[in-house]
Amino acid sequence: MVFDWDINNIEHIGEQDVEPFEAEEVFDDVHRRPFSAHSGRSGVLGETEVAF
Repeated sequence: MVFDWDINNIEHIGEQDVEPFEAEEVFDDVHRRPFSAHSGRSGVLGETEVAF
């Protein structure tokens, strides 16, 4: 999967202290879970290689 990050998306995930590489790592998590956000958009929850 190839990600094409624009400044708006980088700033959006940055509000949650998430870096683009971390967001991408979630898609490697075999236990990831999709969800529907309040905005009507989709999201994915999962772990990254370095958990805090």
